[in-house]
Amino acid sequence: MKIKKLLPTIFLLPVLLGFSLPSQAALEGDACIAQDFSTKATFRCSTISSQGMTISEIYQAGYRVVAAYPNPKSGTFMIIIERQK
Repeated sequence: MKIKKLLPTIFLLPVLLGFSLPSQAALEGDACIAQDFSTKATFRCSTISSQGMTISEIYQAGYRVVAAYPNPKSGTFMIIIERQK
């Protein structure tokens, strides 16, 4: 009976002691901006290159898109990228 009460504490122990878990590993990422919504849009990403890159080129550079935010009012399109594992 006492073991059942201790199980949550046992699972949280590594986190409480400050051990990093694989899911908590720091990733490298960036926000990239394009000036249009076309399929051939080029994104400026300061981490990878100051020149425009297509989505395909971003993936070839070892990154992946994790979020996208269009802004219809300004006509810009922002993506959030992170380095692939």
